[in-house]
Amino acid sequence: MKKNVLLGVIGCLALTSSASCDELVLVEDGKTDYRIVVAMDASMQDLHAARQLQRYVAEITGVDLQIVSDENALGDREVVVGFNRHADCIDPALRHESFGPEAFRIRTYGARLVIVGGSPRGVLYGVNTLLTDEFNCRWFTPSLRRIPKVERLVLPPINRHYEPAFDWRDTFFWSGMDNEWSFYNCVNKNFTKPSLGPEQGWRAGYSHSWQQHTALMLVPPEKYLENHRNYFWTGEGDQPRSGRTTRENRKGWTGICLSHPDVAKIAAQTLLDTRRQLSEGDVWYSISQMDYDDWCECERCQQMHVSVGGDAMTGGGAAWLHFAAKVHTLLEDEPDAPKIGILAYGYTPIPPTVPVRHEELNVFYAEITACQFHSLDDPDCPNNQNYRKRLAGWLRSAGSVYVWLYKMNFDNWFFVHPNMTTFADDMRYLRQVGVKGVFCQGTQNAWWGHRFGGEMNELRSYLLARLMWNPDLDWREERREFCAAYYGEEAGRVIEAYLDDVSTAFQKQGVHGGLGSVDYSWIAPEMISRWYAYMDKAESLAGNDEMKKLVRISRLPIQFTEANITKDPHQRQGRLEAYLRSAQQLVGNVVMTEGMDHYVWAQSVGLKW
Repeated sequence: MKKNVLLGVIGCLALTSSASCDELVLVEDGKTDYRIVVAMDASMQDLHAARQLQRYVAEITGVDLQIVSDENALGDREVVVGFNRHADCIDPALRHESFGPEAFRIRTYGARLVIVGGSPRGVLYGVNTLLTDEFNCRWFTPSLRRIPKVERLVLPPINRHYEPAFDWRDTFFWSGMDNEWSFYNCVNKNFTKPSLGPEQGWRAGYSHSWQQHTALMLVPPEKYLENHRNYFWTGEGDQPRSGRTTRENRKGWTGICLSHPDVAKIAAQTLLDTRRQLSEGDVWYSISQMDYDDWCECERCQQMHVSVGGDAMTGGGAAWLHFAAKVHTLLEDEPDAPKIGILAYGYTPIPPTVPVRHEELNVFYAEITACQFHSLDDPDCPNNQNYRKRLAGWLRSAGSVYVWLYKMNFDNWFFVHPNMTTFADDMRYLRQVGVKGVFCQGTQNAWWGHRFGGEMNELRSYLLARLMWNPDLDWREERREFCAAYYGEEAGRVIEAYLDDVSTAFQKQGVHGGLGSVDYSWIAPEMISRWYAYMDKAESLAGNDEMKKLVRISRLPIQFTEANITKDPHQRQGRLEAYLRSAQQLVGNVVMTEGMDHYVWAQSVGLKW
């Protein structure tokens, strides 16, 4: 070992500051002079990064790059992955750079390439970026990759430092359930099969099991309700509120009392015990209401709502923030204390009117009224004016803010839904105002969902993943690449023209809409005919039978929209039945969630499955 280290030092002394500007020829004519170098005691993440680079260089060229440790002497042609002795020899200043958990630098030094970065995902994402940006690899869908095949693999001189704007990026779509798709698109999400492992840098954001609606996990009714009734609201004896629908139909539903001193203590202990049991990386744990109006109406809670915001509807968010701060105080001296956040959603999206900044807390802002068809920073969109105002309030109130961004037609999954033009603008706006994480929802429940549940979900998921990673990408170029690979080059151009046509129609009409509140009655028959014509042309040009089928699947939302805007009841029934037959033939029972699939939908409109 001493001999190898000495040779390495001599190699260091032989380096000069004047690096060649020539390109690196990593592989040529089935041969390589390069090897991949990792530290002798490399982290599992650095070693995984090296192995993935080795894997895909072999797929691209058919040539394996050997992986060796930094015990070996410094060579003339190396790909150095992660901080190690060779990286220190090549450029000692790299050690003094500041790298966040996902930041990296890719740099050539003459005939050598160095990829270093922060822990746990920086080096991994440096390799991923090399594969995508320099070697032109793509992971469009779980079943559609583009791995170029070349005999000569060349890298031009490069010196790139990058750190993503968002520390959590999650696409809650069918594609996002796939481990490889998520990893190579740098989506550090919760829901993948299998989950992102420690060698992939773990996951970020919120805990898989503790992302939202956790009240009854914090204080389980089965454990406490019988003997501690005053810990809970159970929906009994509720009075209708002024301007609110009665909650009588929710008797028996349960929430927790935020003002009872024991509840905060129990919640704190539950979180601490959970954090000690789970191995999930550096994630947040949610303290949040259930997915219904579950605020407690005891006298103390009502007084608290008045003191922090007025009533349960205007002060609900402030009340939960106040409660989370109490739980944090109880845990702050514990060595294994989890990071805590709240969910601003349902009856809690309104920030405190007089914000007190809680630097230690995260707010997960899930505003369901944001417009689906206008960018969040559109000054003329009334829905999004309100969104921006509330988001600004939460940014003043918490140390960090994530957003739950709905990018689908929540109650009308199968309609046309032209909102892809907003994706890049939204990511740039969220980055600009200081949002630190984005969770994009495209299906109701992806783990029960379907590849084709909703309009062009695979395209949406890919665009969102790419733009969350880098909001400055040209989204139209990203769309072009996807459509060319998915439908075929010529058919893809037609699909793009169709998407632009539908989007233009909605923009000219001035459509505003949140989740499920979209007006389609204005769509004229000639628009439907024009959209069908695009699909007919795309199908005729599609590259193969599978691509033709994908075009026909992309046609389904037009068919469903046409059926639902048809005024004549008999004609409408016939078109709905025709749509259902097409859906059955092409995609089967497109399960969206228990209670929201084609089968249940068909029953609801009087059709037989």
